[in-house]
Amino acid sequence: MFTTVNESVLYQNVGISLNFITNLNKLTKYNEAEIQLNKSAAIFGDSIKQTPQFRTQEMVIAFYLKDAKKLKKLFAIDFELLQPFERIFYRLFYCIYFIQDEQIDFAFTEIQNLQRSKLMKEIDTHFGLVADYFFVCIKHLLSNNGKKKLSTKAINEIQIANTNILNANVPILLNYAPYLWMKEKMNV
Repeated sequence: MFTTVNESVLYQNVGISLNFITNLNKLTKYNEAEIQLNKSAAIFGDSIKQTPQFRTQEMVIAFYLKDAKKLKKLFAIDFELLQPFERIFYRLFYCIYFIQDEQIDFAFTEIQNLQRSKLMKEIDTHFGLVADYFFVCIKHLLSNNGKKKLSTKAINEIQIANTNILNANVPILLNYAPYLWMKEKMNV
C-alpha cells in the first residue's frame, strides 16, 4: 500500500490514481481521498468515472464524510449499469444508510432481500459471508430496540459470523468497506 505518489506519476495512469484513492480510504483519509477523486475525475473524465473502482470509492468517501446530497445522487444509479459485485456493494451500503438513519427495519428488509437475490449466486460466494454477517448484526440491532448493550447470545452470534469471514481467508473481505463499517459499528 502506498500513501504518497509523485503527482506526475499519479495522473499518468487511471489505475495508479484509483489505487491511490483506494489506499487513502483504507487509511481513513477520506478528505484527502475526496480531493484525489475530484482531481482524477477532472483529468481522466469518463474513462475513470465509469470504472467500478471509482464508483465504489466515491460511495465510501460520501458515507464516511456524511455527504447526504452526494449519497442521494449515488443511490440514484441505474443498477443495470453495475457489475454484480457493485450491486452487492451498493445494497450493503443501503443497509448502512438505513442504520445511520435509524431505520433498522428497512436495513433488515434490505439485507434479507440481498440474501435471497440471485446476486449472491452470480459471483464469488464469499460475499455471502459478509451478507450473513450483516444479517446477524442487523437482526440484533433490530431486536435490541436501540439499547446500547447487546446480550451475550447476540455477541456470540456476531462473533461467529465474523470468524466465518476471517476463516474464509479471502483478502478482499478483510478490507471490504461495508464489512469494516459494520465491524466498527458493532464494536464486538
